[in-house]
Amino acid sequence: AVHARTTKDGREVWHVKAPGPFAALGCKVTLSAGRYRLTGRARAAPAGGGVPSVMLRHFGTTFAGELRPVNWQEIGFDFQIAEGPAPEEVDLFFEMRGSGEAWLEIASLRLIKLK
Repeated sequence: AVHARTTKDGREVWHVKAPGPFAALGCKVTLSAGRYRLTGRARAAPAGGGVPSVMLRHFGTTFAGELRPVNWQEIGFDFQIAEGPAPEEVDLFFEMRGSGEAWLEIASLRLIKLK
């Protein structure tokens, strides 16, 4: 898989390219207890077959709620961090399933704590 910071359609993006079955980009963040929403704009392109699925998620969740955005589209993921004695380290991912390419617009990424 290829992972790179580049531009696409005049946007600064993270680019993922893979022959299949999946590729992912991730980062680790420390979060206190509560409900969160992670959002961003993504698009995908096929490599021979159908358009690959993309989603945002955190480590430990299943691949569900994926989209096949052929044009720039908002994607998102809601999750909860349980109460504990200290903040929790969480691995957040932009993941692609299938063969092809996917782009995640860097400026569109938002991590919001919900009430």
